[in-house]
Amino acid sequence: MSPNHKIIAFVCHPYHRGGVTRWMVDMAIAYQKQGYETHFITVQPSRRFISAGKSETMIQLLKTSGYEGKIAAQPVGHTFELAGNAYRAAVYKSSIEKSVPRGAAIILSDDYAVWQGACALATDYKVVAVIHCSVSETYYSQTKIFFKQLSGIVTVSYRSSQKLNLTEQKPLLMQPCGIPIRRPANSIPMQRNSQLKDLKLRIAWAGRMENSQKRISDLVLIAELLKQKGLSFVFDVIGEGGSKSSLIAEIKAKGLKDYFVFHGWQSKPYIEGILQAAQLYILPSNYEGYPVAVMEAFANGCVVISSRVSGIEDLEKEPDTAEVLKVFEIGDVQKAAEHIKALQDADFVTLAQKSKVLAYKYFSIETCAKNYQDFIEGIPDNKTIENSVITYNKFKEELLAQLKYWKYKIFN
Repeated sequence: MSPNHKIIAFVCHPYHRGGVTRWMVDMAIAYQKQGYETHFITVQPSRRFISAGKSETMIQLLKTSGYEGKIAAQPVGHTFELAGNAYRAAVYKSSIEKSVPRGAAIILSDDYAVWQGACALATDYKVVAVIHCSVSETYYSQTKIFFKQLSGIVTVSYRSSQKLNLTEQKPLLMQPCGIPIRRPANSIPMQRNSQLKDLKLRIAWAGRMENSQKRISDLVLIAELLKQKGLSFVFDVIGEGGSKSSLIAEIKAKGLKDYFVFHGWQSKPYIEGILQAAQLYILPSNYEGYPVAVMEAFANGCVVISSRVSGIEDLEKEPDTAEVLKVFEIGDVQKAAEHIKALQDADFVTLAQKSKVLAYKYFSIETCAKNYQDFIEGIPDNKTIENSVITYNKFKEELLAQLKYWKYKIFN
């Protein structure tokens, strides 16, 4: 395999799932702007998948995001959705072979079939896996299964790197995902927010509204404490999820209705408007990979109050983050409220500029792409790599998929 240094491909499942897929599109665009030949490999559902929910397809996301590179999207139906991983992997493998020049680097999404399909071509490409989460066992089990076929591994945080617990050497990069960020102006406005202490402190939160990961109910406990401390504030809550109704009920029961505004899911410009109006962003999560919401909060000028989760603990160690990142232990709502109280009279104009500078330094998608580029170019050709094997019975897989489909149609 002779390397093609200016060609890169991204292989992804068919539907937009959030941070991982958004980052893949942003990276493809960043490489495109650097003069790379970019390929995006996915599939195009001929009918909406049963499991798709309200998600848009990757093709829709690519078309609305400004991506101008090459797209290979084989049309697929419910057989692709309901068959086994090996069936789907064979489809991805075929698309890569037909579309991507040999020697190119391939960046994988988190889908097992994507990994399996790409690793069946490991001798022809530089296959790079990205570990986006320090908690989900999916990444780590897939890494073990396909370790020999992977050319390199990228993790988004120190904690996710440690959890890999590699027993053999493999090229490894620790690099947070990036987001598109405009370079902030060099000058810092000198005026202060006049009479800020007489205005409501706006505290933003965005994400999937549930408790097991996000601890969304901690917002109520923090609001209670802030009310007791006499602060004038409001939480701007962006998103939807299974815990929303119980959260609203709890807010009403505790007489905190006037302290919360629920925005639902909104467009990116709308969310950016909320973040730019807020002084603070709160993240009380139990766990994260490297929270993209925090990157976006910094990029829009927020001071971040966060639990000590993966990624945040890395950023906390940087010397230039102390003023704009305040950290508390998971579940310590008292400390979170103390951080907010201490910031009520802060010069948020100056702090907003510092947050934007920090975001550009650590989370710019261009920086992310450049670090990936250097990493991939430094990966040596491994002549001992062997392709993984995809084994399945096509007729049997298609038959079982059809039975699953009609069972769903009959009982739903």
